[in-house]
Amino acid sequence: MLEHVAFYSDHDRGFLIDRRTGDLYRLNATGVLILKSIRSGESPSRIVAELCKEYQVAPEQAEDDFETFMERLRDRGIIQ
Repeated sequence: MLEHVAFYSDHDRGFLIDRRTGDLYRLNATGVLILKSIRSGESPSRIVAELCKEYQVAPEQAEDDFETFMERLRDRGIIQ
């Protein structure tokens, strides 16, 4: 995440705050899991595997959900 973004989480809920704009983004449990994993240095393939395990979804669905989430973060300037 870029340094102008703050991430807060409480179990299965989370928030991202863009300090430049004041925009607040709410995260569901899946978003929190992905962001915590990214911050821990997990690889995309490991995050997809965790999504499969946690939510009992097919790898293709987990990968699509992961990529969609990452694209949204890039579009909003949260990550590069």
